[in-house]
Amino acid sequence: MPRKWVIGAVVIVTATTLGTILIVSKGSSAAAGSVPQGPAVANTFMAAGGRADAGQNEWMLGQGSLAVTRNGGATWSKLPGPPLVPGAELADVSVLTNETVGVTLVPGQQTVVVATLRSGASTWQSRTLPVSVPVVTAQIVDRGGELVGIAVNSGSGGAADSPGEWLSTTDSGTSWDGHPTPSDGTASAVGGDLWLVGEGGAAGDLYESTDDGLAWQAVNLPITVTNAGQPAALSTVEADGSDLVVTATGETTTQVIVGVPTSSGWRWTAGPELDLGGQYGTGTPVRAISVADGVLWVLSPTNQLARVTLTGTATTVAASGMPATGTVNLYATGANTAVAQYATVACAIPPKIDCVQTDGMLATKDGGQTWTPLALQPSG
Repeated sequence: MPRKWVIGAVVIVTATTLGTILIVSKGSSAAAGSVPQGPAVANTFMAAGGRADAGQNEWMLGQGSLAVTRNGGATWSKLPGPPLVPGAELADVSVLTNETVGVTLVPGQQTVVVATLRSGASTWQSRTLPVSVPVVTAQIVDRGGELVGIAVNSGSGGAADSPGEWLSTTDSGTSWDGHPTPSDGTASAVGGDLWLVGEGGAAGDLYESTDDGLAWQAVNLPITVTNAGQPAALSTVEADGSDLVVTATGETTTQVIVGVPTSSGWRWTAGPELDLGGQYGTGTPVRAISVADGVLWVLSPTNQLARVTLTGTATTVAASGMPATGTVNLYATGANTAVAQYATVACAIPPKIDCVQTDGMLATKDGGQTWTPLALQPSG
């Protein structure tokens, strides 16, 4: 029988996004509250993250170094950051079980550079990969902490016809194969398959590949939310044990959809609609979806966070300690634990003159009720 999903908790967040993070990764969002100041920030963060299935807890990449903890923040290891050639941008970075992977690109060129730092090593190994489309963004995709590929996008998300490319590897980056994708989008590797949520003209479309990206098939979801005549905006596909979870956002509500494995594929079931308040607007997906230990954390387009659980219990969380303004990357690491990277901007002359950005990383161990600063931040 399909699992029954119900609302678990709601965090009220009502700020306007001001800060900018160089990495846009899964879990990117905005949030609000008052934040206690942690240790001084030496440099603006380029990226940060946290997870449990890849053998590490939290990691932070600054302008000049990468800091990783594998024991919940008790101790940290510092490593050099991914190398950048002149004119290149860091597109994505991910700390995996046995290696750290970074992808850099020069916008518009038809190449990406994959840099790999093996566990225990101190030097990055770089490799340039050709692609068939002009590169705008690139996303690292892993399965349980093991590198499986890179999703390359050629458009900005607004083009009606922007095909992408899937770069596949089965040997941790030693060899690569390129395959076209039906659309730009955001990819994930869960449930033994690859999933691609379309962007631009394909927004609202979901594609599945069962052969490592060689071919893609459109997936029909039982979506009941309305979106003013437009397709509902989908989140990435995430895994909860053997089941899959995706959300579809309409004008005012977000629906949870669960995929259950069957002998012939996946059976998708329409779950509850989360009314998190506010008018979303068409084409706006949830800002974050993160699953850990049977709890789905969903951040709405109006910056409200729902914890969707299997228990049938609904509670409200104050989220004390979250920043009042700015951007936040949210990563659930357990049923009641998560980490969040934040970036806030204060301007002496509004809206964007003499601005100073403040960055930090927070953690919660009580289901999001309180958020406290982590002890270490990477220096240059």
